[in-house]
Amino acid sequence: MTPVHTVRGLLLAGPGEPLCDACLALACAVSLTEMRLVTRNLLARPEFRRGTACASCQRDVPTIVYPASCDSCGQPLAVGPSCCADATLATEAKAGGV
Repeated sequence: MTPVHTVRGLLLAGPGEPLCDACLALACAVSLTEMRLVTRNLLARPEFRRGTACASCQRDVPTIVYPASCDSCGQPLAVGPSCCADATLATEAKAGGV
């Protein structure tokens, strides 16, 4: 399993639990530099967000998180497309589509 698949799996298994690059690098047995590339690529996807405190090491550092609920409607998120029309429109507007 690649580090990308491992990180994605960890984040999806613990929605709402932000993890820092250092903790993820340790979990995947890769360098911090490689993990920063992995998280940068995952953050380009709409389902992942930036956080500010790691749930594992408790440090106040940039993290990556799969949110536990939708920013627009507050409903629990499912893996895949947005859960509501409001979030879909907001995502399209950010991308310049609307």
